[in-house]
Amino acid sequence: MGELEKRIRDVRVGLDGAVYLLTDSPAGRVLRVFPKEIDNRGNHNDCLHDGGNA
Repeated sequence: MGELEKRIRDVRVGLDGAVYLLTDSPAGRVLRVFPKEIDNRGNHNDCLHDGGNA
């Protein structure tokens, strides 16, 4: 996830199966990563949701 240009401080997996990332900055953010959909070839199209400030 280099495109975020932020260092990841912590990673957790939630009960919902999503991966939660905490960025390491003064205005840290919690990001939720989860599979958005599966296309007709069985490929996952991942989705990143910005949960806002930590």
